[in-house]
Amino acid sequence: MLGLFSLNSCRQDILPDQETYNNSGAFQLTSKRISLDEAKHKANLVSKIKQVETNLYTDSKNNLQGKTVNFGNGISIDTDDVIYLEKGPDFHSYTFRIDHENAPANAPVENLVISSRPDGTWKEALVTYYLTPLERQNMLSGGAVDFTGKITHEILQNGTYSSAIMQQDVMNCHMEISTYYTRCGQSDDHHNGELTGTEGPCRSETPSVLVVSLVKKCTMALPADTGLGENGEGGGSGPGGLGSNPPDETTTAPNLPAGPNRNNDPCKQLKNLAEKQPFKDKVTILKNNVNTGTVEKGFVIHDDATTGFSPIIEGNSEGEIDYNAYLSTISEDLLYKSYGSAHNHLLSNPDHVGVFTDKDLNNLLFWGLMETYPQNPNVKFKPENSITFVNTNIGFFALKINDLEKLRLFCIDFASWNIGKLEKFMRDTYKNSDQYNITHNSTHDQQITGFLRFIQDYNIGIEFYEGNKDTFGDWKKLTLKNNSNGTFGFTETPCKL
Repeated sequence: MLGLFSLNSCRQDILPDQETYNNSGAFQLTSKRISLDEAKHKANLVSKIKQVETNLYTDSKNNLQGKTVNFGNGISIDTDDVIYLEKGPDFHSYTFRIDHENAPANAPVENLVISSRPDGTWKEALVTYYLTPLERQNMLSGGAVDFTGKITHEILQNGTYSSAIMQQDVMNCHMEISTYYTRCGQSDDHHNGELTGTEGPCRSETPSVLVVSLVKKCTMALPADTGLGENGEGGGSGPGGLGSNPPDETTTAPNLPAGPNRNNDPCKQLKNLAEKQPFKDKVTILKNNVNTGTVEKGFVIHDDATTGFSPIIEGNSEGEIDYNAYLSTISEDLLYKSYGSAHNHLLSNPDHVGVFTDKDLNNLLFWGLMETYPQNPNVKFKPENSITFVNTNIGFFALKINDLEKLRLFCIDFASWNIGKLEKFMRDTYKNSDQYNITHNSTHDQQITGFLRFIQDYNIGIEFYEGNKDTFGDWKKLTLKNNSNGTFGFTETPCKL
């Protein structure tokens, strides 16, 4: 049983037997993320993990079907981010991600699943997902993925990381896959795959997660002259690792790398860029241009080992930078690896302010659309790297996207304003000292507070960061603070890395 599933779907009919299973018995299947140190069965798990780890390197280049696969090198089992499934006192399942350093984007995702049997013993299984980069992003972000032909499942013997457990010349085997969701918290509300809190409609702190049940069923091929045909079919009879023959059944929740808010943390990206000498050299040029320049300067950022940054781009006759002129000269491959830009505003230009402008928001939107463009070979389900920087007389700032659709709708709406509406907004709101107070001569705190109010009032879907204007590091996230007396300020949350 296998079909298209959606992590954020509220439908109850993804699988015909889903609700029958979820409503049967006194115990519900629950899930949470823990570390190995928090595991109830840590002692048992540690010994089994060590057995598997000792065998990882030898067979790391071959999958269980005998095909050669480039997994990358530097193999390890992640024990800090473990998915724990539990159903009552007798069923426990721990899913560990097997990480491969320098693995390519299309490398298979391997999970080690250690789960209990009804007789009190434990088994280890290797579950491998063969996903494209886009499918992986879809799973992480709540999109749809078809599992057909994209999962292999093998029971490991004595902790080995090796070949199939059954000889193919005497056993005819196939795998049955079913997918369903745990409940959102302990309530009767069942929000399939939806996130918690401000990220989604699930009101519990415990999200609903996708569960995959894999059952290996085999028949023994007896000699033709016995007259007995085939027999020996085995395997589990129901989801949850709780069937009549549980050793052949594995219940797990896919544990994928780069989960939300883990590896694509804006603070981590800002820190990594600040540690690159070419980045610092180019930002220094922008910084020096703030006080002495007559036209803006900037550069484009690429996710490319050879060409990480463009040359410095100078503004046109109007003083503004035309990134398109540069982008039209590079290869399509490098274009698709472009994800951000940096530029400076000018102290000598009274029309320039100390924070970002609407044109800067359009640039950020461009990078977000480029990163999520379906024809991009490096396409992401939602923007991860897209970023824009500005160096001004009051500081060094960055913007990140947290909702591409909100940013897109704002830019479309803002571009539709006629001259009269735009002038009124700039006069009565943007530059008004009683409103946003964003002007050439406004203070650092006034402009930051005003820009944060602008982001909130127009629901733009972006995050605002400030770095040290001299070292280009020590980043802080800036958030609006309502003083509850008709005035506003902002809070600074240092990036802790």
